[in-house]
Amino acid sequence: MDVIGGLNNFKKIRFTLVFFYVLFLLSCGSKDAIQNVDLQYQDSSAIGVSFETSDVNDLKFFLKGETKTSILGEIKSSGHKHHFTPVIPFRAAQTYEIRQGGRRLYSFKVKDLKNPDRPELITIYPTKDTVPENLLKMYLIFSTPMQEVGNASDFISVFNETEQREVELFLNLEKDLWDKDHTRLTLWLDPGRIKTGLIPNKLMGLPLRQGHSYTITVLGNWKSARGIPLPKNYIKKIVAGKRDNQMPDILNWELSDPAANSKEALKISFGESMDAILARESLQIHYKGEIPVEGNYTLGEYENTIVFTPKDSWNEGVYDISSDSKIEDLAGNNMNHLFDTNNEEIKKPTSSETHYKRSFTVF
Repeated sequence: MDVIGGLNNFKKIRFTLVFFYVLFLLSCGSKDAIQNVDLQYQDSSAIGVSFETSDVNDLKFFLKGETKTSILGEIKSSGHKHHFTPVIPFRAAQTYEIRQGGRRLYSFKVKDLKNPDRPELITIYPTKDTVPENLLKMYLIFSTPMQEVGNASDFISVFNETEQREVELFLNLEKDLWDKDHTRLTLWLDPGRIKTGLIPNKLMGLPLRQGHSYTITVLGNWKSARGIPLPKNYIKKIVAGKRDNQMPDILNWELSDPAANSKEALKISFGESMDAILARESLQIHYKGEIPVEGNYTLGEYENTIVFTPKDSWNEGVYDISSDSKIEDLAGNNMNHLFDTNNEEIKKPTSSETHYKRSFTVF
């Protein structure tokens, strides 16, 4: 919880607060905290998966895309540590989801140990289906380095389902925007069409139109750096929602309350989907304002949360979350200004701050 003032006045009631907090956890559970997922392989087959969570009631495993039939198997538990053994080993190169009460909590992909060099399109960000009409960019994440021959636009097609026609959604750059490992591709929608007042926007409008549905297809003839094609076409369907004209604000983020002397995860809820790559790179946690806290950051469902699992147990006291101001939402709005600064109808203050902080206390 945030630091509002000194803590001296709260010492006498701390025990009572902690007592009721524990009762609250026992009654509610941290149902969406799936951590430390580890697949076990035997003779190239995935025979089980270990994970940690506080509640396995109604926890089921599904093949991604399957809505009715769950994977048959058995969960064995020891405290917060659990192991699921499917009746039939998980299928290679397939993605599975852990769901509770019908809600997806975690997804994992099974390695194809018999064909380790075969490329796969692992993730398309953003993962949610409804995006703002002023969506700025998308990411394709591959399992292996991809070829540098040709242009990414040769292997990506976009169909406007509402208007029943193919459209040019992504900016066609002379040089594709790959990361240094050549496994992550950044696809920009045309900024000139997103920024109001610019000529491309006036002539063609936004790349996405609110209320319209689109099918993005990544073609299976796209080859890896070793010349091996993708095993299939990959399809991503999106719907353009209303425009996002709000800047992210660290003071509006919701934080869970990890307990002192534990390794409980800290869940940070942004209140909206964020840029997946920048969200991972922008956050730091410090103890007493200066001591870095080591741990792992895991993106939650639809990139609207991030879960921090500390390497060591939390100490009692005050911590700071520090966020780089460059962190963005899906529309490219960061903590200093809106991406569309040409929009005269929206007056937002701008800032030159490089970092923003907020405090929370561990009891």
